[in-house]
Amino acid sequence: MPLSMPESRPPLIPPLLSARQLVRPADDVALASLLRQLHLRFQPQAQHLQVDFSLELDSALAAVLQLDLPVLQQLLMQLLSLVLPAQAGGRLVLKAQVWAQQHMRQILTLELIASRAGDASMSAGKHCGPARARKGRHAQADWLHCRQLARSLGAELSLESGARGMHISLQLKPSMPEAQTSPCAAVAGRWPVLLLCADAEQSGQLQRQLQGAGYPLNTVNTVAAALQCWQQQAVAALLLAEPQPGCSLPALLPPMRRLESIQPWRGHTPLLVVLPQPHALPQALEPMPDGWLPRSFDCTALSPWLPECALSNTASLPVLDRAVLFDLSQGDWALELPLLQHYLQDKQADLGLLLHAWQQGDLPTCVALAHRIKGASRTVGAASLAEIAARLEQAARAGRVDGLPGLLLELEQAVDDFSLHLQSMAGR
Repeated sequence: MPLSMPESRPPLIPPLLSARQLVRPADDVALASLLRQLHLRFQPQAQHLQVDFSLELDSALAAVLQLDLPVLQQLLMQLLSLVLPAQAGGRLVLKAQVWAQQHMRQILTLELIASRAGDASMSAGKHCGPARARKGRHAQADWLHCRQLARSLGAELSLESGARGMHISLQLKPSMPEAQTSPCAAVAGRWPVLLLCADAEQSGQLQRQLQGAGYPLNTVNTVAAALQCWQQQAVAALLLAEPQPGCSLPALLPPMRRLESIQPWRGHTPLLVVLPQPHALPQALEPMPDGWLPRSFDCTALSPWLPECALSNTASLPVLDRAVLFDLSQGDWALELPLLQHYLQDKQADLGLLLHAWQQGDLPTCVALAHRIKGASRTVGAASLAEIAARLEQAARAGRVDGLPGLLLELEQAVDDFSLHLQSMAGR
């Protein structure tokens, strides 16, 4: 018998912070990782509303920044839940842009840029604070809460809206830790994966398989515990591993989706089932889980839902392995640099063609371009870029379209990383 929704539900609007919460110490946050997760979390809602929702990350963004992680993610989730419904049929960009760097501090903005406003009542002025602008069907308390969260971050929150669109800007001045950690080690910006498994032996095996994912892992053994844990904190994904998942899913999935529908700031949590075969799932389930995993899987199998898993696997690969070109150049950088610059220009053009092909739904062209990028990258020693291109080629060839946006983001970031690496080498 399905479990009913727990009686104590989180309020529709997250509660205001207490004075004690306002003075809590900052976390070391992998901000790019957090933004990628938020983009993925709200993508299903955007697709339902036919909103073209994209993410733009500045390559100058520090790998780790000191920010209040719970407050920041709560603010961004609240803002996304307010803006997305008003942009049905339009375009929305989540953008991180670095404006300046002063010693160990970055000045940056996190922006939500909408191509058009969905409510004429939002055109209340050229520039105004969120608390003063009229928000149509959105409750004033929602925006007051966003303003209070921004204030607790020491950030400046502003809103510009008009007939053509809306622009929300959050200006931050976070410090950078003196000892920088690698993106794969900085898990403070990553939500945990929640594993529901009643069998201790299988749970241990799955925990070992998930060790390389770069995500914290929480394990529970009952549906009630899983629902409670999911309600109390944001999770990157929920994995269900039980001999008869058809018995647990009706008690787990409908309450989750129902609460997400009445509390849109939660976004969409992927629920994945670990099965020997996909046909082991009952066909009449409604709603269906987001996907299934074989009992023996590596971390890259999670990349369609958790693209950061793939990032953590490639983090150990060098941006440029100069040993590959040594036979040609004998270590002469003056010979290598023009070749690598030409390679970079060529791959930047290929990346543009690849993004266009993906937008057009042209999978064969995606396969061909990813294959070309992979081959050229291996030839010059761009190891990390070649590995990502190989996984993108494999996903496109298999028709796994859900995983392509995350892989394209990784590839774009890898090209940017290669460009920065080349600039730093040329400046020596």
